[in-house]
Amino acid sequence: MIPNSPTQLDETRPLSVLRLRAVKERTGLSQSGIYAKMSKGEFPRSIPLGGKAIGWRSDEITAWIEAQTAKRDAKSIAHSDEIEARA
Repeated sequence: MIPNSPTQLDETRPLSVLRLRAVKERTGLSQSGIYAKMSKGEFPRSIPLGGKAIGWRSDEITAWIEAQTAKRDAKSIAHSDEIEARA
C-alpha cells in the first residue's frame, strides 16, 4: 500500500501537480503500469484538474518512490542476514 500523504505541506518541497508524462519519467512506469497499480491501490490516485485533465501530487509520487526504495533496502538487508546465518 502507498504511504499516507502528509496533512500539511512540507515547506522544503514545493507542492506541484505532475501530469502523466512527468509521472512516467519520474517512476519509470508505463501508462498502463501506472493505471494497473492505481486500480490495485498500489500507486497514488490521480486528481482531477478540469475537463479530462488529471494529474498527481508531486509529494505523493515522491513518497511512493521513497517507499519502493525502502522495500528494496529491506529486502537487501534481509537477504544479507540470510547469507550471514548460513555462514
